[in-house]
Amino acid sequence: MLRDQHAAATRQACSTPRASCSSPRGYGATTIGQIAERAGVSKPTVFSAVGSKQAVLAAVRDVALAGDDLRIAIAERAPFQAVTAETGRYRAVVLTAGHLTDLWSRYALNREVLRGAASSGEPALRELWDLSEQQHLTAAAPRGTRCPAPLRVRCAAPS
Repeated sequence: MLRDQHAAATRQACSTPRASCSSPRGYGATTIGQIAERAGVSKPTVFSAVGSKQAVLAAVRDVALAGDDLRIAIAERAPFQAVTAETGRYRAVVLTAGHLTDLWSRYALNREVLRGAASSGEPALRELWDLSEQQHLTAAAPRGTRCPAPLRVRCAAPS
């Protein structure tokens, strides 16, 4: 039990925006050594706890979106459930705005790091960016619908 708690704490330390790929020169300039130093662990520990630099960025993205590292889908979390259960339109909009404000306050910086990383030419990072943008568009759609094409936010990683 103690070992599991220690492993979870190590994963969490390596999955914070501060520890991850937040070099002033961007994702490409960030090293596993820098991530390890910021997390207060060794380089081998980063690899065993989270994985490669790409895996660290993916973990940071997931934590930023969810607010923690629990393996619970956003759609199964209380804020999202409250929005979908709400029958009043005004209250649903208020709940949605609060939920999205909370989510984007955590995710905005990570999104920009991910956008830059996706332009590096690494296919796995491009796939992560594409997944993130698809999830963004799906979440932005009104309940049970897809956004009409003119209303869709157009976001693409720089070529």
